[in-house]
Amino acid sequence: MLALQLSDIFAWDIDFTTDIRNSDSFKVIAEGLYLNGEFKKYGDILSAEFTNNGETYRAYRFELNGKIDYYDAEGKSMRRAFLKAPLSYRRISSGFSRSRFHPILRIYRPSHGVDFAAPTGTPVSVVGDGTVNFAGYKGGYGNIVIIRHPNGWKTYYAHLSRFGKGIRKAVKIKQGQIIGYVGSTGDYQQVRICTMK
Repeated sequence: MLALQLSDIFAWDIDFTTDIRNSDSFKVIAEGLYLNGEFKKYGDILSAEFTNNGETYRAYRFELNGKIDYYDAEGKSMRRAFLKAPLSYRRISSGFSRSRFHPILRIYRPSHGVDFAAPTGTPVSVVGDGTVNFAGYKGGYGNIVIIRHPNGWKTYYAHLSRFGKGIRKAVKIKQGQIIGYVGSTGDYQQVRICTMK
């Protein structure tokens, strides 16, 4: 549970699926929960330090008016507008490119998204708060969810096997909420995530 909490705290800075290195290290100060003087389990992480690929990140838990969040040493929230990754994936099979060879059409054309190779059924989370602009089937994209974010940004989640519970047009969603599941609908075999303005 501590490992899951740690990955949630640093999710905006570290992709725990692909960024972890053998030389990485971490320190955690966490609550210990006891019953009749006997340790039962760990509670919340109060502060943490994670060194990833030579760079050190620190987080401190703070509660104000019942709202709990984590902040860095300068008092800035650890949260960002967008998560580093929307799912736990094995590899990036294709990145953003001005000229990518399309595996189906067999021609070179721009790729304005990132393709994540992951097992069918892997949950896909929205990378930032927003509103569902579209959820349905759309040609070569297959099952796709389009999210409208503040400041004119949109993210596209294509080739899904199915949609998350309650995902439909005009629904407001929160960062990290599951919007669908990995699939191979449309003309491709991985989840494609595009961010556009």
